[in-house]
Amino acid sequence: MTMHDDLVERVCVLEAKDEIRRLMAAYVHARDLANIPVVDYLTEDAVWEGVGRMADVLGRHAIAKRFAGPVPPGLHLLTNESITVNGDDAVGYWTCTTRCPATGAAGPRSTCLTVSSSR
Repeated sequence: MTMHDDLVERVCVLEAKDEIRRLMAAYVHARDLANIPVVDYLTEDAVWEGVGRMADVLGRHAIAKRFAGPVPPGLHLLTNESITVNGDDAVGYWTCTTRCPATGAAGPRSTCLTVSSSR
């Protein structure tokens, strides 16, 4: 591999990570406002894994349906990001801290988000 090829590959990885960050930011913004459909941010085979009393939801439209409806706006903060790009595949991990009046929770709660994607 030449130095040029190495630089091109490194720039592609950086651009892929930035694209993933923008997508995640748009997704949590849609969740914050609660009036923007999340279906555009999901793939057909997406999986939303529930924790505790919340059941898993399989598929793009089922997940969108799960989050549809009148929900008060919340706040979703993404932290502890780790994105790995390997060729056309990428996996990202985040901690998402949420304060959402709809849950009735007294304080914020945190969940882990794992996102896998392929070009």
